[in-house]
Amino acid sequence: MGSPVKMAMAQYRAINNCLVSHEAEGHCAYFSLCYEHVNRRAAIEIPGKCEIRPVIRFLQAEVHSAAEIHHRMSEVYGPNFLGDKCVTDWCRKFLYGRKDVHDEGVKNGHL
Repeated sequence: MGSPVKMAMAQYRAINNCLVSHEAEGHCAYFSLCYEHVNRRAAIEIPGKCEIRPVIRFLQAEVHSAAEIHHRMSEVYGPNFLGDKCVTDWCRKFLYGRKDVHDEGVKNGHL
């Protein structure tokens, strides 16, 4: 995949082409966006730990299973973002009272 900017531009062009073809057919462009373009999700290619762990904590607090959390996050971050065992481990840590999403022993970016 390319950069996020290139991906966004490609998606914009695809939607624009869809609008033009609908207008040519006499359809109202505002209500005739192609379903496949509007509902396509853009994957976040390289998520950071500081981004993933709070999401796991939030979804776990909503009483989602580790498998559900892994599935939902895989849809956004891609299939290889984090192993299901690692998601399970973090769910267990949060369930047993862990509040901090950062690595242990690290304060303000320093060891």
